[in-house]
Amino acid sequence: CRYKIGELAAMWIFAGAMTGIRPSEWATVKIINNYIDCSGVVYNRIIQITSAKKGGLAKCYSELKRHLIFDHWIDDEVYLLMTFINSLPEENIEFSKLRKQVQHTIVKACNRAIGAEKNFTIYSCRHLYASEYRRLPGSTRYKLAAALGHSDMRTTMVYLHVAQIQPKLPHSPLDSLYQINID
Repeated sequence: CRYKIGELAAMWIFAGAMTGIRPSEWATVKIINNYIDCSGVVYNRIIQITSAKKGGLAKCYSELKRHLIFDHWIDDEVYLLMTFINSLPEENIEFSKLRKQVQHTIVKACNRAIGAEKNFTIYSCRHLYASEYRRLPGSTRYKLAAALGHSDMRTTMVYLHVAQIQPKLPHSPLDSLYQINID
């Protein structure tokens, strides 16, 4: 069971960094094949997320959903994402317990690898996603806000501000894991 949580934690980091989905939203994720949007465009595969937000526009709607297109992903990435999603429990009580176990495993592993003063959490994957997203050609803060499910641009600006004021950091927060000398 111990190693299974470690494997799940690694998949969670990958999935979170590739999608920017909030840790609490993974319980709501659905994969939809052959999705047709309101303009008639057909997508082979999308992820539908029900927002976990409690503020902003979520106060006005009982259920806010957003969609992430992953038609352009390579097959290995799709396989990992599908494996991760299929390994998540459907019941909220079990999901909450699993999320806490995964979080504990990630913090413990990062503390061993890069020191106790640095905490990389499953929520940090959203920041990693935002940092990488802003490097894409044609990306805007409005597109990033939509991808992250933000209804308030001030929230998105926190993600952008953090990414812009630290230009001397490694390309990715995970890069520091590979700079460790192992004797």
